[in-house]
Amino acid sequence: ELDDIKVKYHPHSQISSTIHHFSEFTRSGMTEDTVPRNNSPWEPFRTRLDFEIAEIALEAAMTKDQTNRLLDLVHQSASGNDKFTLQNHDEVRSLWDIALQCYTRFQNDTVSVPFESEV
Repeated sequence: ELDDIKVKYHPHSQISSTIHHFSEFTRSGMTEDTVPRNNSPWEPFRTRLDFEIAEIALEAAMTKDQTNRLLDLVHQSASGNDKFTLQNHDEVRSLWDIALQCYTRFQNDTVSVPFESEV
């Protein structure tokens, strides 16, 4: 009829269209039962872990080579060929500080260079 309201949902919601008579139509929020569920919000990624690792690579603006290196390391660890033991940022930072002390010792030298007017 004239002034009827047709509610058409997105095709992926799998909710059929409905027609409401204007005189009977009221606004109402969707109830918990009618909200479509997506049990795999990380799609099109195959797993949530795939998504989360790809998300980190994206957030860190990693290059193609860096992303491939990260993925190779993840696969290496997952295959059981090597054990990954780092737990958090503080531990990583501490290990870099130790490496710094072991391999790049600070050396204080004085370098004298004559100034233009002294030449």
